[in-house]
Amino acid sequence: MASNFAFLHEKFPELAELGLLAERYLHADPPSCLMKAGLLCEGMIRVMLAQDGIPLPERCDAVERINILQRRDVLPPDVTSAFHLLRKARNRAAHEGTAPPEGKTRILLQITHSLCGWFFQTYGDAAYRPQAFVPPEAAGAPPARPTDAG
Repeated sequence: MASNFAFLHEKFPELAELGLLAERYLHADPPSCLMKAGLLCEGMIRVMLAQDGIPLPERCDAVERINILQRRDVLPPDVTSAFHLLRKARNRAAHEGTAPPEGKTRILLQITHSLCGWFFQTYGDAAYRPQAFVPPEAAGAPPARPTDAG
């Protein structure tokens, strides 16, 4: 299966790689999945700050970087909320080594994918149309079967 984050590869290869790694860790190591998803979000924020030429104070943590983008009207409110949600999940994963149950971790990965779609439309290619998120399969699991529409 191709990565849900492959669309980032041409313009933002390091972000695409973090997305691929987050997918790979989803089932085997959910805290690592959230850490990679969080790093992906932080990477998008760094790109936005750089491309918009927004200077940062000398000491500036992830919360403040998100808030700066929000105050500059770079981030819509729902995007701001999603970035903070993922930042908090990444912090729990990094500092406590915990992740929510797999289903909730999958939802957080799906939110990351949605943020990437918004980011790519805004900073990569305005003509890009986001694709549906396809949940990664667990290693050794049979391929997902298409459902009958009839």
